[in-house]
Amino acid sequence: GARGAPEGRVMPATGPLNPYWSTRCSNLYGCHVDADGTFQSGPPGWLCEKTAAGVYEITHNLGTTEYLPLIGTASVVGDYRVGAAVQAREADKVRVETFDSVQLADMAFVLMIITL
Repeated sequence: GARGAPEGRVMPATGPLNPYWSTRCSNLYGCHVDADGTFQSGPPGWLCEKTAAGVYEITHNLGTTEYLPLIGTASVVGDYRVGAAVQAREADKVRVETFDSVQLADMAFVLMIITL
């Protein structure tokens, strides 16, 4: 199957503006953002802006809030004091905050959005 997925379970597809993976129930969009806010990978037309220390806004064109954002840090492997959280989910953007213990800190992260 596509990218190691079981045969027949996941197939590549293309939306109006975004490539994505289509499953039986939803679409999956993956993004990778560096600590400085550089958008390393993700669907065409999506943007990332670092608005403050540890605060990032990913602009998308889904046009709905019927999606589930999943996030994880990508900077420090094995350091469980660091984390990332989705602070806002809107029809055209997602706001992410990354932190070290309780303090906002610049950190690379991955974001997966599953449409519902």
